[in-house]
Amino acid sequence: MPRPPALLTAVLAAVTVTGCGLSDPLNDQFAADTPATVPVDNELPGSAQGPTTPVANPATTAVVAVQRYGRRYINWDYRSLKRVQQQLAASSVGAASAMNARAAARIDDDYELRRGRIANRGEIVALAPHRGVEATAVTRRFVVVTLELTTGGAAYDGLRPATHVTFAVARRIAGGWVISAWEPQS
Repeated sequence: MPRPPALLTAVLAAVTVTGCGLSDPLNDQFAADTPATVPVDNELPGSAQGPTTPVANPATTAVVAVQRYGRRYINWDYRSLKRVQQQLAASSVGAASAMNARAAARIDDDYELRRGRIANRGEIVALAPHRGVEATAVTRRFVVVTLELTTGGAAYDGLRPATHVTFAVARRIAGGWVISAWEPQS
C-alpha cells in the first residue's frame, strides 16, 4: 500500500490537532472601534517594558489571532502591501509589530515590487500548537503551514505554489489576543 507524502501527513495531523477551526476571521472588521492599550517590548528575555501603543482589534482567542494575522500576511499585491504591513504593525506587538513597521517604511523605495507587479496569494493549510513549548497564561506558540503562490515579473513565471512553515507567538493583552512574533522558517 503506498504511503501518503510526509507533507500531507503533517497537514492532516496539524488540522486534527487544531480541531479544523479554520474559519474566516478576516470577514470580521479588521480595524478596531476602540483600540486596546498594551505595553510593547521587543520580545527579548529580560527586556524592559516600553511605551504603550494602541493595538487594533485584538482577537477573542490565540488561534483566531494567528489565523487573522496569517491570512493578511500572505495575501497582498504590490498596490496593497504597504497598507497590509501597516495594518499588521497596528494589530500586533513586539517583534511582529516592529518587523511590519520597518517593512512598510521601505515599500515606497521598492522599484522591483512595482515594476514586477508582485503579488502573493495563499491559505493556511495547517495550524497547531508548537509541541515542546509550554503555553503560559499570556502566550501561546504555534506552527503555521501555508500554501502560497507569488506572481509577477519574469522571476516568478512558472513558479508553482510553495509550502511555507512559520513559528508564531500569540500574546494575551487587555481585550484579547494579538501576534507578538511571526518567524517564517521557509
